[in-house]
Amino acid sequence: MIETPHEFGLGSSGKAGSSSNLEEQVLPYLQSLATFRDNIRQLIRDKKDPKEILALCDKLRDDDLPELGVRLEDREGAKSLIKLDDKATLLREKEEKKQVYRLFPLDRYKPFFFCFLLYRKKSSV
Repeated sequence: MIETPHEFGLGSSGKAGSSSNLEEQVLPYLQSLATFRDNIRQLIRDKKDPKEILALCDKLRDDDLPELGVRLEDREGAKSLIKLDDKATLLREKEEKKQVYRLFPLDRYKPFFFCFLLYRKKSSV
């Protein structure tokens, strides 16, 4: 069990220092991180192509973290942006991207796809 004198701050409704409540809140995030780490270690042990490691990083960003209500955005030339967000919104955005990929295969329409996403993001603000 994790013990701390302070409330963790993930929207806990329990009393400060309630380690079981803290553990319930944090455990899904830690499990996701541990699974990611195990997969990376296995790829390195198997001397896999670095592209496979990047694919696992993409899976964490695109599949695992949205399920936890976490948005992780790559930023060109800067550190990634991470923030807590509404899980339903993240999953809806993920489904929208899948639909666009089905309509427009990325290898053929890549420049247009990113323009579409940029336009969509700006128009929703």
